[in-house]
Amino acid sequence: MKQFQSAAPSRSIKQATLPVALASRGFAATAVPAQAEVQAPLTLHGSEGRYASALYCAAARTGDLDAVDDDMCGLYDLANESEEFHAFLTDPLIHKSQRLKILDSLLEGQGVNELTKSFLGVLAENNRLGEFAKISDSFDELMDAARGHVNAIITTASEVEQEEIDEISDGLMEMLEEGQSLNVETKIDPAILGGLVIDIGDRHVDLSVLARLKQVQAAMVESL
Repeated sequence: MKQFQSAAPSRSIKQATLPVALASRGFAATAVPAQAEVQAPLTLHGSEGRYASALYCAAARTGDLDAVDDDMCGLYDLANESEEFHAFLTDPLIHKSQRLKILDSLLEGQGVNELTKSFLGVLAENNRLGEFAKISDSFDELMDAARGHVNAIITTASEVEQEEIDEISDGLMEMLEEGQSLNVETKIDPAILGGLVIDIGDRHVDLSVLARLKQVQAAMVESL
């Protein structure tokens, strides 16, 4: 689920205006009292994080999280498998009004949750369908967090023994709360020169040689 390339956004959307846009397309949850507040299980940054968090909260209020999750996964897979759908999402030359009509036609009779349809409509109106892959990935992060799945990425400069990865994973397990599970992914990035970088949940720990070199360089500049 990491092959999809996002087109550059055509304009920025301020975070304060996002709930208004969502509500205008039926995202207001009238089924729960106004005082009932839903928060995303993680704080995500960037436009993709804001959109994913808005979708998560709206789906949580209406009890549609599982259905919306299924829709997002299915559409992501479709975008990876279908060149036509991928092109539709990312082509900046398609006019907004035309994109909305095509989107409504594509989703008609497909069993897609109404909340998902409304959300895709918001993306189309705001010229953000090109960011669908990133938004979908962010939504996955939120769903994993809600289910107690904590994702960790261990990045090293070269391949390391599995025993070492297991030792690091055991240390990360101690950071989890009761009922949580750990999903570990390993990556190799020669650019970090040595050491390792750990991303777990929304935390970033840089123990790389590159980071230490940058610290030394900064200290030298300050001393001049």
